[in-house]
Amino acid sequence: MNSEKTKKQIIKFLKGKEKKYVDTFCFYQWIDRCYFQKWWNLALAIEPYITTNSLPEEYIKRLKFLLAECRIKNSETSKKIINEETSLNMPLNIINNHLKENYWTREFIIGEIAKIVMKWNPIIHVNNYKGWVLRVASGRTGLTIESWMYKSLSFYVGVSASGRKAKDTILNILEKNNEFIINSTGHSFLIKGGSKNPNSIWIEAQIIYDKSTTRQELIETLASEYCKVIDLFRTLIKRYY
Repeated sequence: MNSEKTKKQIIKFLKGKEKKYVDTFCFYQWIDRCYFQKWWNLALAIEPYITTNSLPEEYIKRLKFLLAECRIKNSETSKKIINEETSLNMPLNIINNHLKENYWTREFIIGEIAKIVMKWNPIIHVNNYKGWVLRVASGRTGLTIESWMYKSLSFYVGVSASGRKAKDTILNILEKNNEFIINSTGHSFLIKGGSKNPNSIWIEAQIIYDKSTTRQELIETLASEYCKVIDLFRTLIKRYY
């Protein structure tokens, strides 16, 4: 059973969008999956819908055990369901207090940034790599304009260079345009990499943001920062490559 697909089905059900074909045994399977995936709050949200009349005795005992464990585990977190709709207008630091693992939050933010960038500039295609790196072609071989978010939710923008010509181009751009880049983006870019492969480097700048902002505001802010970097470096790369 696919965990993410199951999670989406549960959330749809709780929103009232998927009540057909959901029987008691399906609830039992959902609770079991919630327990093992540590979705304590989802399990407790399902509980009121369960009637145990049609379940065998051993299943009822197991179900009671699972729900009791979920209540214990959930005692340190909010009992509110954190989903896309409820968390968009919640501060990021509050969401992180509920979601001990930030992978889901990171993937959602990165995915939404990609959508916004492509909406603002339809000629740009943003490649979402494994839910944490966004890549946009620069128009020149070996140079890719990227943004990425670590599981700590720290966010970076930059350009990766692969190959001697690409490396020389990005170093030349920094040398001759550093002040202009800082004034245009508000960020200073550091040179990284090159230890394993001398001709494979990248430049990066961390985007510092206020974690008390809502996720919707944050997504729009980070998308705007990424767009500035895309537009600037596409222009500079075409000029210097």
